[in-house]
Amino acid sequence: KAHIGLLAAAGLLAENLAGRDLDIWIGVLDELQWPGIDQTDRDTISMAAQAPVKSRADLLILGRMQLTPMVQSLNDAEDGSGFLKQAQARLAKLIQLRRTGGGSDRPETVLASFETALDNADFDAAFAAANRWSSAEFDGLGSWLVAAQRRYNLDLAVNQLVATFVQHAAGKS
Repeated sequence: KAHIGLLAAAGLLAENLAGRDLDIWIGVLDELQWPGIDQTDRDTISMAAQAPVKSRADLLILGRMQLTPMVQSLNDAEDGSGFLKQAQARLAKLIQLRRTGGGSDRPETVLASFETALDNADFDAAFAAANRWSSAEFDGLGSWLVAAQRRYNLDLAVNQLVATFVQHAAGKS
């Protein structure tokens, strides 16, 4: 039974990494009764089989489409500032100027971090930057961040499932 579980975990991991349908592996895990798997992880994986989660690669591509709304949100926030800041914001809107530098929590720096993460195909860094952007209450990432959070949660759940089955196969429960 442990070997079948390990095989199912490996199959689930491979399908998840490829961003493919997890349904077949859910059936195998249901047969095994999900031994030792946390209910939250089980629910996350089962829901992903019912409503597929975008792959990391797809989310990185979609992230590119979020850059313009992010710049717009940044520029809109500056519209409420003084005269000089308003002039800069209008100029930035015209030429899509993105300032960089300063502290790592400055919106311009977070935007640059998000773009760099996309350039480097680094989903985890893009997700971290998106969370910092969202916590600063800027718009432009709403739907992307929801989809990325689902991907992040699924990856955590699958990794935990794999670790549990590896421990069981090694005789360490």
